[in-house]
Amino acid sequence: MRAHSDDEEDSDSAGQKSVEVTGEKSQQVIQAGEEVSLKSNYYKKNMKMGVLFALFVLLLSIYLHKNPHGFCLDSEFSKNISGIGLALKAEVYGQHIAQKVVTSALKNHFAKYNARKPLVLSFHGWTGVGKNFVTSIITEHFFKHKTHSSFVHKFIVPVHFPHDSEIDNKGGLFIFDEMDKIHLGMMSTIKDIILGFRGKEVAAGYQNMVFIFLSNSGGHAVNQHVLKHALDGKLRQSLMLKEMELIFQGMIKQTPDAWFADLLKSDVIDHLVPFLPLERTHVKQCIRRDLIMKGFHVREALVSEIADQMEYFPDGHGFFSVSGCKKVSSRVDVIVG
Repeated sequence: MRAHSDDEEDSDSAGQKSVEVTGEKSQQVIQAGEEVSLKSNYYKKNMKMGVLFALFVLLLSIYLHKNPHGFCLDSEFSKNISGIGLALKAEVYGQHIAQKVVTSALKNHFAKYNARKPLVLSFHGWTGVGKNFVTSIITEHFFKHKTHSSFVHKFIVPVHFPHDSEIDNKGGLFIFDEMDKIHLGMMSTIKDIILGFRGKEVAAGYQNMVFIFLSNSGGHAVNQHVLKHALDGKLRQSLMLKEMELIFQGMIKQTPDAWFADLLKSDVIDHLVPFLPLERTHVKQCIRRDLIMKGFHVREALVSEIADQMEYFPDGHGFFSVSGCKKVSSRVDVIVG
């Protein structure tokens, strides 16, 4: 009986072991299945991410092909044209022609989707009459970072000159100062670069590029015309753009190799912008603004005293400031500071 009982116990033990082994194998199979399922899901997830990444790269490449300046220019370029117009009216003194031409040119250019070339403005006038000041207003309203924007490129012609690739690979605002000192060979390079944009597709984004040329060229002729206008008893505000353009056309006939002559003939320059000489009343406006900016109390006796320190022409009349408003700030410092 005991032997029989021992046999039964051995049999039960073996059965239990068999069940345990079978259970372990089943658990292993389940675990293996779960691992396969996890790996499958992992691979699927990675494949989806890979497809999405490839799609992103494709869309990005298409975007950059259409807009070579990338996302940076889009996010930085504010183009507050209405703000420019208001600032020009409020802050630029004695330049009714420039105010109108600049505002209209910018508004019309950026309203065009099919612009085939960058906008090119050429500012002409005597020293201190507001050419650089207008340029700074445009910059302040063009970009979110204003004058500190990486898309503002200013070149002083006698000091340095950009390589063509430097212009071709960047977007934004290009300012060339003292263009009357430029070598004709350099001028030819600029002309070729700007005209070269006409071959680009419309969607390339080059209509978001603006070139501004600054020079004293024609300043003396403009001054003489405005002086005659004043001596004839005519109002300053009655001066028109058309009569100013005739002055520059006459200059081109007399001096065919003037730096701007070929640019006008080949339609590289879209708008020639004349700046008029400033009168004593405009100088006083500059003095008041400078006093306020420096925290001084504005007294008309003080304003007149500073204005009297400036030099005016012509002799016997003293209609216009020889240096415009250029020396106002230093005069204020000397007399008030």
